[in-house]
Amino acid sequence: MTLKVFSWRSHRPRSWLSCLTSVLPVPSLGPVVNLAIAFNRSRDPVRAVGFAMEPEYAALTAALVRHLGPFHSDGSPWSLGASGFGGRGLFASRDISTDEVIFEDRPIIVGPRAGRDEQVTCVVCHEHVPRSEMCPGGCGLPVCHASAACAQDETHARECKLLASWQPLKTATVSDNVLRALTSVRSLLLAPDPLALLNSLQANHCHQTETEINRAVAEFGNFPHDQPEILRQLFATSAVLNTNAFETKLVSEYEDRKSLRGSGRGLYPLACMMNHQCIPNVRYCFDAKHTMRVQATKPIRRGEEIFTSYIQIFWGTYSRRVHLAATKDFMCSCSRCADPTEGGAYLSALKCPKDSCEGRLLPLQPLVLGSSWSCDVCSTEMNNKKVSRVQDVLSALIITKIRKSDPRIVLDFLKTCINNIMPDSNQFIVELKLFVIWNLGNDGKHDYTLEEFQAKEKFCLELMGLLEQMGAGECTIKALIYFELYKCREQLVKLQRQEDEEQEAKYRVLNRKLLDRSWSMLKWSVGAPPELRQLMQRICAAECEDREKSSLNGSHH
Repeated sequence: MTLKVFSWRSHRPRSWLSCLTSVLPVPSLGPVVNLAIAFNRSRDPVRAVGFAMEPEYAALTAALVRHLGPFHSDGSPWSLGASGFGGRGLFASRDISTDEVIFEDRPIIVGPRAGRDEQVTCVVCHEHVPRSEMCPGGCGLPVCHASAACAQDETHARECKLLASWQPLKTATVSDNVLRALTSVRSLLLAPDPLALLNSLQANHCHQTETEINRAVAEFGNFPHDQPEILRQLFATSAVLNTNAFETKLVSEYEDRKSLRGSGRGLYPLACMMNHQCIPNVRYCFDAKHTMRVQATKPIRRGEEIFTSYIQIFWGTYSRRVHLAATKDFMCSCSRCADPTEGGAYLSALKCPKDSCEGRLLPLQPLVLGSSWSCDVCSTEMNNKKVSRVQDVLSALIITKIRKSDPRIVLDFLKTCINNIMPDSNQFIVELKLFVIWNLGNDGKHDYTLEEFQAKEKFCLELMGLLEQMGAGECTIKALIYFELYKCREQLVKLQRQEDEEQEAKYRVLNRKLLDRSWSMLKWSVGAPPELRQLMQRICAAECEDREKSSLNGSHH
């Protein structure tokens, strides 16, 4: 089978310019009439064709600026243009420095994800609720009964009225199908301008998006099948979300408690203009109100394209490309994917099967899924089927070890069982090292030894070295590793007290720099580790108290 290589951002819906410029507000006619106008003016918001022309970039930029409102300023360092990967892309309009905020974006629509592994949350305040805790308005959505404000929320009232008119068949418990389609349903209530902007975004229409909507529609006894524009918009929005949505965080604000309550998905129109590369030059995060902030992970020169990434950075080439083909409908051909060594990271490499050889097996043609592999020392070859079987066995083994949720078991496995098959940098080894980094000292299961914390410190340094080797810059996972390395070294100081107090003080100063760097990168994110946030709050409070004492002492003298 030959898979077509293209950029999933490279095509746009036909007549998307008319979607942006021709849909006029008709507030007296309501959302459904506006919806019909949007579809008639745009003709086919799902079909993808051609490349944009310069006037269209100007129109789209104007629409994005209107959408951003106060989040946009004249000094924003981005512009739209023709991407070298095909279609449109986002570019630096001036030099951008590391950590600089490139833009902030807000979602056109945002809503909960729903699945077997997702806990149900109130659709208003995002507090966890039982599946039987339903909105009294008859919409079939989960709304907490602890706060009367949730059921009376003005925004929810509109979707409640709409869904109640469709007569949900399930009234005693939450329907995952309806909850999964809620984000798409919310597009029916958009004003004309944001609806037009939504319909201008690329939509990879597929069986999955139609199935999601059809299953939700089947949950209602009075769905308006006589208004086909409603169903067409639901299909279109579902396809747009499938192509462009970012996973965001749902945050509970009930009774002034701010805490994560699972994940949602949001449609960020400026952010989705960024194309993919397996080594991006930005990182992004979200605040509690779903605002998305995009920052540079490395210097970006004027005229360079701004790239995000849709995959985990430590995945090997085969894993990344297959995942992107399955979820984003394209096969990546970036410089990292084309390099058998992945910039010297060797995340895909296996050890040569010859006992006497210290070489690594690498794909001869990384951009060909069925490529043979060859040793970089002795040139021994292995066909793709054998390599795939080895990878499948290793993947299953790794999953088995991680499911035991015990860092000590994983550490023993890394020491004794696996290094004769894979080099230290292989993605499966990296996955196990990450498991140790995230869990050792954080799981409350054991009193870990000096040797175990030293192993964690070693893994942190190794993975930071891999990120450096790949040119990943100041990415989010590096900030998280900074924090884990800080905590690990604090434990090491306790376990091996230095006789030289001056040396220990210097060590703590250096370690504090890790903490400060991690916090500077994560503090704006609602997904920052709660332990990090609480620690910095205590440190800041203590430092403020010390300054006040110093000030008082100074005034007395």
